[in-house]
Amino acid sequence: MVLYMAIVGMAGIYVLVTGPDYRGRVLGAVLLALAANRIIGSLRAPSELDEVMQRAAELKRTNPAAADELLDKYFQKAGERQQHERDALRQLARTDLDAAKRLKKLLRNDLKGDQAMRKGFLPTLASAEKAVAETMIAQREHKTRAELEQLNETIHVLKTGHGAA
Repeated sequence: MVLYMAIVGMAGIYVLVTGPDYRGRVLGAVLLALAANRIIGSLRAPSELDEVMQRAAELKRTNPAAADELLDKYFQKAGERQQHERDALRQLARTDLDAAKRLKKLLRNDLKGDQAMRKGFLPTLASAEKAVAETMIAQREHKTRAELEQLNETIHVLKTGHGAA
């Protein structure tokens, strides 16, 4: 993979330097950027998630239940860490603009995740399960939107020093 991307990168450099027109040079730059991104990405240290996924894939062959348990534990702990981070941000966001902005970004990502669940997950469910899941998603979205609204007011106050009229 690294060799392949190195070849793509070299081709990108060649096209960038010898391209007959603007399009050719842009194509060369795109190829070079793509190759550099892939090469750097392949050289990075594996993340904790990468390692857990690799271990689960190995376990799946011999013990699927253990693989599922490993993934469940990982995602449960990740959820707990995420909740702890959000709780801390909620406390800081009252007086810290950067914390408020970080929390706002996380909440917006939650809304995007809810939309992805509606599009990708809900259609796979049976009717009864779909109704329950839809209700849960709608409740979570409502709560998130309410928190975002309050957070936007807090951000306004932190930026201007006074509340909205």
